[in-house]
Amino acid sequence: MEETDELRRFREEWKREVQNRNTKEQAAEVRSEEGHAATISATAISSTPILKSHPSSVVQKIPLESFPTYQNAGNRRQTALEFYTQAILLEEQGAHDEALALYRRAFKLDSNVDRAYHRLTLEREIGGLVNDVGALSLAAHPPSASSNAIKEGYGSMTILDDRRSVSPKAERRLRDSAPKPHLPNWISTNLFDAQPISRLQFEAETETEPVHLNKLPDELLLLVLQTILQSADTKSLERFATVSKKARVITTEQGLWRSLVQRTYIPPQLIQEPQSLLQLYGDDYRQFYIHQPRVRLDGVYIAVCHYVRTGHSENAWVHITHLITYHRYLRFLPDGTVLSFLSSDSTVSPQQVIPLLTLANAGVLGSGQRLKSLSVGRWRLHHGRGGESDGDPSLLEAGPYISIDGLSDSGQSSTVTLKYTFSMRLGLRSKPIGRWNKLDILHYSSIHIDTDEETPLPLKHERPYWFSKVKSYGSGLN
Repeated sequence: MEETDELRRFREEWKREVQNRNTKEQAAEVRSEEGHAATISATAISSTPILKSHPSSVVQKIPLESFPTYQNAGNRRQTALEFYTQAILLEEQGAHDEALALYRRAFKLDSNVDRAYHRLTLEREIGGLVNDVGALSLAAHPPSASSNAIKEGYGSMTILDDRRSVSPKAERRLRDSAPKPHLPNWISTNLFDAQPISRLQFEAETETEPVHLNKLPDELLLLVLQTILQSADTKSLERFATVSKKARVITTEQGLWRSLVQRTYIPPQLIQEPQSLLQLYGDDYRQFYIHQPRVRLDGVYIAVCHYVRTGHSENAWVHITHLITYHRYLRFLPDGTVLSFLSSDSTVSPQQVIPLLTLANAGVLGSGQRLKSLSVGRWRLHHGRGGESDGDPSLLEAGPYISIDGLSDSGQSSTVTLKYTFSMRLGLRSKPIGRWNKLDILHYSSIHIDTDEETPLPLKHERPYWFSKVKSYGSGLN
């Protein structure tokens, strides 16, 4: 249906009437708000405290006269700040309805009034902090002729009060900015400020609940933690250390970690005595255990390798490819023996293979059934930089690495003469720090027993070994 001229004129007149009515209502509302703002007492607003999130030791109050007048915003933002400040006071007094009404008026006048208010309080807080720092500096160093420039620099800042005492927040910031003793980056400096263990207490999550652990003497608690470390269960110990400050301090006791280090770092893990390297770690046995390279003996290293093989098809339009998956296993024993197993059967899971990685199945103990593709060799840990290169200078820059020699298949019959043995060089890595859970294959070769000729083997499809803990293996320590 076509629109008539009369209907079009009626619609235009109606639009104009609605626009005029809205304009008049807005003008009347602004006039009433400005008239109400003029009746607000300046003295009441001048006593308004700032938000509770700001320390009262630095800023006590923000007078109304201290609010700056913005040139671009004019009196509109000034009035909004007054409404917002009064609303804060009413909210703290419990008059939430009146505070809500003032909040609405403030945000109607200026949608960013909260940001302006918080910026003002922050500027006041920083100004008070600078004055406290200046007072501390004057107390430590009396004024001299060389300090005139500093006085002039602080002269433009407003002092909120005449106090000369340093606020707790300023004191904390000054303490944090003070120079710390030069320590290696892996040592936590927080422990050096720790209180004596006798003054620390375990605290309950709920104040009404008793903490029976506080009744246990520290000597007995250390004995319990020592028992935990007998099985090299450092994970449980560190988890207990996260309970409280006292737990963290008591788990750094050197006596706990000394016995663990002495039982762990023995040949072939470490040739020299651990005490000869302890100074490198700040004479801290815990840091020594975390950062000194070691081979994990409480589990097995597993490498999952893949490659693609082209299949055969009778149809020229169909191409078949196979994804082949195989696993490599390495288990290190404390006496320097290593067991290596290659599983090419994708249907056999690691859960089925891991229980078979024993010396009995390798035929070394003379009992049990020999497992095919299970090889036995000797391993040794080298520390790379500054240590032995094992005849290869390129390994000096590779960091800590493991050398495996004399690796041969134990599943062959005793009547068959061995012709080849295998040799491996594995880079020892830790992700994250302290785990030592990754082995990168650096070198893999076969050695002819009669001629000692070494032939490098390609490493096209090989992948890194990743450590998996096995509970049935125990701690792996003697």
